[in-house]
Amino acid sequence: MSIQISYRFVIKKEKNKHGLYPIYLRAFLKGKKIETATPVTIPLRDWSLRNQRVKSQNNHYERYNMILDAIDKKSIKLLVENFLNEEYPLSLEQFKDRLLALNYYTTEQSFTGYILNYLEENRGKFRAETWFGYKSQISKILKFY
Repeated sequence: MSIQISYRFVIKKEKNKHGLYPIYLRAFLKGKKIETATPVTIPLRDWSLRNQRVKSQNNHYERYNMILDAIDKKSIKLLVENFLNEEYPLSLEQFKDRLLALNYYTTEQSFTGYILNYLEENRGKFRAETWFGYKSQISKILKFY
């Protein structure tokens, strides 16, 4: 078995209502393709086709490229884990569902889930103000998911 899915980031040629162009992750398998939208939308001139990243002339290029890097790393992780642990290769639909965390059970706990469990288990070890402060910070982090 080998990793059969390949992917790349592409910019769509259709503007949204704000005049920006959305960035998609396009995956390929045996001549078929599937696309997944990313939260990144930019002016057309700010996209580097060769690097598949936002150019530094964009004011938010670091933030946008961090988002694209995270999606890239998650994609690689999914493909490698499937290659190492699964009997059958992923279909494009399975790849997209797992990338979007749909219909996929993982035993891996998220960072915020780990912290919330830790806070609950060790509530008595913290002063009330400290505990509520930590809990508040995790709630703020979760708003970005």
